[in-house]
Amino acid sequence: MSAGYGITYFLEKHMEIVWAFPGDLGTCLPDRKVFDMEVGHEHKEPVFVSRFATGIVYADIENRARLPREGVAQEQRAYFAAHDFFKAMRLHPLAIPSHNMINIFPPSLRDTAPEIFPIKDGQRYFPRDIPSPAQRNDGPKDWQSWHPCYTNPKTVALAIAAARKAFQDSDTICFSIG
Repeated sequence: MSAGYGITYFLEKHMEIVWAFPGDLGTCLPDRKVFDMEVGHEHKEPVFVSRFATGIVYADIENRARLPREGVAQEQRAYFAAHDFFKAMRLHPLAIPSHNMINIFPPSLRDTAPEIFPIKDGQRYFPRDIPSPAQRNDGPKDWQSWHPCYTNPKTVALAIAAARKAFQDSDTICFSIG
């Protein structure tokens, strides 16, 4: 995978070939027919220790179910079989900061911190409790598709407390709020 990142970097910097987004339309090629460059050596290190993008899926259904648990972000051998867009993004999920809101602000907080819940149609909105993993594929995911009131100081205090606890209780290197 690292060699693949180097090749992608080389193509972008020295050949002006860029994969801007999935598909042929996202493959950006330069107008020139000749590529000249000086012989030399270049050493690069990644800017990010970890980078991962959620909400991006493979074009085919079979691979879509694998991301992010098994896809290009997890299997190095999949680098050359993966979509060029994923390669161009140089994903490396050492830490995956995503979808943690439901853990920081579970629906059960309605009993102790009702003021952090949003207002919907003029009334305080309380999502249903988090279902067990076996029940999660049944019905709408309304238990996770909501946001707390970000302007409430208690919301901020709860997020800070959860982050502090995560860093104190483990070898955590990343704590996602989003």
